[in-house]
Amino acid sequence: SRFEQELLQKHWAGWLEPVFAEHQALQHWQDMIEQTLEQALASYQRDFLDHPHHYETFQYALAELLNLLEIPGMAGVLAGTRKILTWPVRQMMKLGRKRLHLANSSHEVALLKQIAEHALIQLGDRLLDESEQNRQNHWWQQLSSVLRSQKPALLKEFDRVAKTYHIDFQQDVESAAHRLYEQLQKQPFALNSLRATRVTADAAAIALALNTGGVGLHDLIIAPAMFTVTSLLAESAIGSYMGKVERELKQQQFDTVKRTLFVDCLGIALTQLPSSISSDRYFNISPEQLQAAEAQLKDKRHGLRLL
Repeated sequence: SRFEQELLQKHWAGWLEPVFAEHQALQHWQDMIEQTLEQALASYQRDFLDHPHHYETFQYALAELLNLLEIPGMAGVLAGTRKILTWPVRQMMKLGRKRLHLANSSHEVALLKQIAEHALIQLGDRLLDESEQNRQNHWWQQLSSVLRSQKPALLKEFDRVAKTYHIDFQQDVESAAHRLYEQLQKQPFALNSLRATRVTADAAAIALALNTGGVGLHDLIIAPAMFTVTSLLAESAIGSYMGKVERELKQQQFDTVKRTLFVDCLGIALTQLPSSISSDRYFNISPEQLQAAEAQLKDKRHGLRLL
């Protein structure tokens, strides 16, 4: 009836005040997630991508480049190694054993796990603050409890996704190595000079050990021979091109980590946490449902039926 419609419209805002409060809390939670993940990405940029001693990805691209070069004195070693490896081992390496070794020995994967754990600790602290200060304190207490109980599962899934990302990204690293090799082929003098240098053979031996699981990525970074080869390349005719490839690889890596780990994995999981709060004391009416009900209230009778 018209009377019912007028009654609903008159008291709509007052009756739905608790629902609006829930929506504000949800938006505040989403803002907290975005701020925390932005800080996490800034830590990743500072402590890995921009760190002079921890950034390992481009060094691995250079190791792949050395595997593409025909280094004098290394050809026999490479051929002998291939003969020693049995067929099943060769197949396992082709299927990703090498990349799994790289993921397990990667400083990047370990750092990403630390960053994710720190982000969840930060969010947990902020939830406790909200539960003490906010008038929706019980909602925040419930969310804090949900985060605490689901934290191990969140970190386990993040660890799995981080390793998968690292293994998959080796394709991009190897692609960067091929780009460098193609550029070197256009500079025969630089290519032959690199092949003739004794330190290049030493670095190639380290690269081979990396591929067969003999050393980890950190060993590659701190090896003097690899540092020298990096310097030789930087000073060569392809130095500026090498810098370009490294910058592009870093940006590609940042974008992939942001999307895969912090948006699609951790971000979505955290956004969905409030849905695990017990509905006994809460409405759990989405903003979209409320908008639909308000539209029906204006156009039809009994608009609250949608809720």
